[in-house]
Amino acid sequence: MRMRDSGAENLKRAQGVCTVIEFSQHSLKLIQSRPDSQGLRFISKLFIKDIFSGTEQDFIAELGKLIRENHLKIDDLIVSLERSLVTIRSVVLPSSNEEEIGNMVQLQAAKYLPYKLEEMVVSHQTIKTGQSGLARVILVIAPRKIVDKFAGVCEALKL
Repeated sequence: MRMRDSGAENLKRAQGVCTVIEFSQHSLKLIQSRPDSQGLRFISKLFIKDIFSGTEQDFIAELGKLIRENHLKIDDLIVSLERSLVTIRSVVLPSSNEEEIGNMVQLQAAKYLPYKLEEMVVSHQTIKTGQSGLARVILVIAPRKIVDKFAGVCEALKL
């Protein structure tokens, strides 16, 4: 799985209401922002919901209830995992070719965690490439089980 855009880029492009949902093991945060007349964004709604069981079904039920009861319309959506659920590393790679960087990222990911690569979702964002042929890359690694759980929540609610 590859990050298509950073959340910040999605937020900049959003014309109207933008919704951010951050999932953790036992809670979720939902924030909606709107642009003001000068194009600056302000938080218009903020919800924090504890979900003590942490099961996918309870996340679906509670997030669905939150959306229904507060009449939330969700168009532009950014989904985030709490920092404790992912491993993030800044690495310098000896290439400025995006395809090569993608392959190198997979190899780098295996160095950081004692799990099989098939059990992880690995993504990256190239921050900077230089004339020296080096690239600074942010590497993000998350357990596939966690990503699948919260992707399942979003799919079930058709977000």
